[in-house]
Amino acid sequence: MSFDFTIALIPKELDLTQEMNYVKSALLYADQVTLISPMAYLFHQFTDEKNSLNEKNAIKLFYKILPLIKEKDPNTYNSFYPVLNELSKIVNGKQYNSLPYVKKIQIKSQLKSYSQDFSKLMFSFIGNENADDLDSLIRHGQVKIESFNNSITDVDRCVLEYYNKLKVALKSSYPLFDEQSNDLMKAALESNIINISPIDKRKITHAGLADNYIQRLPSFAEATVDELIDIKSELSQPLIRFRSKMISYSDSLQSMPWDNDFEKECDLLYDKEVAPALLEIEECTKDNSFIKNLGKKFFTDEGFWKSTGGLVLGIAAGGAISSFNDVISTEQGMLAAGGAFVASKIAGAYSEYRKTKKDIQRKDLYFYYKAGRELDNLPLF
Repeated sequence: MSFDFTIALIPKELDLTQEMNYVKSALLYADQVTLISPMAYLFHQFTDEKNSLNEKNAIKLFYKILPLIKEKDPNTYNSFYPVLNELSKIVNGKQYNSLPYVKKIQIKSQLKSYSQDFSKLMFSFIGNENADDLDSLIRHGQVKIESFNNSITDVDRCVLEYYNKLKVALKSSYPLFDEQSNDLMKAALESNIINISPIDKRKITHAGLADNYIQRLPSFAEATVDELIDIKSELSQPLIRFRSKMISYSDSLQSMPWDNDFEKECDLLYDKEVAPALLEIEECTKDNSFIKNLGKKFFTDEGFWKSTGGLVLGIAAGGAISSFNDVISTEQGMLAAGGAFVASKIAGAYSEYRKTKKDIQRKDLYFYYKAGRELDNLPLF
């Protein structure tokens, strides 16, 4: 079963912070992420070199972005708009194809230069870190951006196109919408303009609950997308069990993400099920120590202390598992520690430690627990 999330966001300003917050949450949980965002698509077009190499595409793109730039940088808008009109007349004119080759190369070069300048401007407007992260995720196939035929400045057509994409997302993936998009879908459902099946409702609730809980993880907001992807990769097996548990949790919810009671239901479920389960894992992890298990067998055994010659202290000081593996594979070390009797006792303690560790890692919420611990222990800089 593929956990493909579709994130839909109505732009609030010339910024990608909202988009990246949703994307980061989905990246830690989902297999693939599709982003429905007119602003993100506009940015993506500027990072696509094919648009700067095609004169007509570049002209269209400039006309799409200029109205937005007008709000942020009116001087750039006022100086460039007349130039764009002149270039448009030339490129879209009937005589363009008959222009000398050298003249066409000059126009292409000028448009490419403008594209690079506007790309830098876009990066500065929407946040360089957010822009770099999204650009990297797109290039590496982690995130797909839905295309829009209509400009965000063509409000009526763009809104209709956005709405139609939401309808498709409801049935084709795990949809994760912002508040305004949820309100839009709620109104459409209540008016019987669209209908969704019971399985679609389960997927919608599941996506909403997963996002709600992922956003609660310690230090989540400070983590980079690369760190989140690394954590998901490292914990790929526990993630499978966590997803299964999240499905069962979301099936118990009565509200949809656009309902007023959804947040309250998520909170109640967290307090009732998630928090106690995390506490249990925390307590089991603290109790499961190789040195602690070893101590139960040996630290009160006077005969053991006489035979080991300080082996246990060496193991404790050097790192329990790595030192144990080194020492136990050395015949001379085993003889110095008291022979086969001590070796079997150490092996027994290690075996108990490993078994308990595996039992902990098999718990349904281990992914959630471990991801939170790793995020909380990330270096600050």
